[in-house]
Amino acid sequence: MTREQNFQYEMFVRVRDYGIAERDLFPESSTGGLAFARVTAAVAAIDEALKNRALASRTAVAVKAETREALFDYMKDVAQCGRRVTRTEPGRSPFRMPRRRTLAVGLSAARAMIEEARKRQDQFVELGLPPALISDFQELVDRLQYAVDYRISGEALRRQAREGLKTALAQGLDVIRDLDVVVMMATRQDPTEFAVYQSARYIEGPRRRSRTAEKPAVAGQAEEASDRKAAARRRRSRAARRRRAKVARHCRHGRVRPKDGDGDESQGTGH
Repeated sequence: MTREQNFQYEMFVRVRDYGIAERDLFPESSTGGLAFARVTAAVAAIDEALKNRALASRTAVAVKAETREALFDYMKDVAQCGRRVTRTEPGRSPFRMPRRRTLAVGLSAARAMIEEARKRQDQFVELGLPPALISDFQELVDRLQYAVDYRISGEALRRQAREGLKTALAQGLDVIRDLDVVVMMATRQDPTEFAVYQSARYIEGPRRRSRTAEKPAVAGQAEEASDRKAAARRRRSRAARRRRAKVARHCRHGRVRPKDGDGDESQGTGH
C-alpha cells in the first residue's frame, strides 16, 4: 500500500469510528447510517486485501527457501551413473544435464531422467546407486513442483489483492463524498459536531505544493546558468568600453604608438 493509500485507509477508520460513536444521530436505517455501513464494509475489504497480500508474500518467501541445489545434485548423480549405463546404447544419452539452471527447466529434465532411470533400475544398483535414490529424487521433484504451483497461485493472489485494494479505496472515497453532504445537513445546527466529523474525515499527509514550488530543479539550474552567462557578458562589455575610452584619451594627448611601417616618424605631435 502506498503512503497516500495508507492515509486514505486511516481516514476511513476514523470516519467509521465516528459513525459508530454517533449512532443516535445516524441510525442504521437512515441515509447516514447506511453510508457509514458502506465505509465499514470498505475498511473490511481493505483489511481482507492486505491479509491476502501478506499471505501471498509469505508464499513467495516459502518457495525461495526451497533449495534448488538439492535438485541439481540429484540430477548430477543420476546423470553420471546414467551415462555409464547407456554408454553402449546407440544414440544420444538421455542422461544429460540441462544448459539452463532455472527451476522450470530443471524440473522438466529431472522428470525425464527419473523416467529413464526407472527403466534401468537394476543397472543403476549394480553401479552402486542406492535403491531408494530414485524414489527420493521423485519425492524432491514433486515437492518442488508443488512449491512452483503454490508460487504461481500466490502471484495471482497478490494481483487479486492489489485490485481489491484499489476497488475498496475507490468505493470508500465515493461514500465519504456522500457523507460530507449528509453529515453537513444533519449537523447544520451544531457546527462543533460537524467540526468533529471534518477532523475525522481529514486526510493526513503532506500538502500539495504550489505550482511555483513544483518547478523542476533542472529549470532552476538552467536559469541560474543563463544569469551567470549574462553577467559575464556584461562584465566583458564594460571592460571593452574601458579599453576604448583609454585608447581615445591617448589619441587626444598624442601618445598613440605608430603602426608598423611608419619608419622614424615622430611618435606624437603634442610636444
